[in-house]
Amino acid sequence: MLKKTPRAPEDWPASKVELWPIEKIKPYDKNPKNHPPEQIDLIAASMEEDGVFAPILLDEKGIIIYGHGRRLAALKNKYKVYPIVKAIGWSEARKKAARIKDNQLAALGGWNMPLLRGEAIQLKTEGYDVALLGFTEQMTQWLTSSGELVSDPNAEWGGMPHFENPDARAFRSIVVHFKDQESVDAFAKVTNQNITEKTRFLWYPEIEIKPFVKYTGSDGKKPADAKKGKRK
Repeated sequence: MLKKTPRAPEDWPASKVELWPIEKIKPYDKNPKNHPPEQIDLIAASMEEDGVFAPILLDEKGIIIYGHGRRLAALKNKYKVYPIVKAIGWSEARKKAARIKDNQLAALGGWNMPLLRGEAIQLKTEGYDVALLGFTEQMTQWLTSSGELVSDPNAEWGGMPHFENPDARAFRSIVVHFKDQESVDAFAKVTNQNITEKTRFLWYPEIEIKPFVKYTGSDGKKPADAKKGKRK
């Protein structure tokens, strides 16, 4: 386990921000976090809209501990410099852990969906491009729609038909190989089955097809029976 060392505020990496030439900031070649182009586009757009407010954390050699996505976005925006902070005296293990924690700890949080939706709708009303928030197109449409939120998913099934799936499995299945067409015809005669070029399986004895699902409406009545046929 890494040793926990209490740090005074003046020793915090974020207490001393510097502007570095972007070419001096080196990516970590084993960074396990992926940054797809669409994410970099959104980060870059956010930087252009809001300015840069999050520095990149570097080790003493100028290698990124976290902030790889910010570097890529800064390069996309053709920035010449970028704010950085340094981690002084960190072991390799501490740096590796920090790279993972920076991404994973943020992923542990969830959303209060009613509050998130309220904020998104207000932003859209005020003319903000909500696509820049980073959600998928489908999620963005849902967040900014006027429909009501579902507070009790189970209650939404009230009044819906009740389904029953019968067991349609065969007792036993085998593969039969035929030497020639004469053998096919003989087998069809013995089993009293009609075997064509399109036949891929059959049932023996031939059985009546039943509806795949049986269901009753919310009023308890069954709909008209499905058309019946034979399973081959």
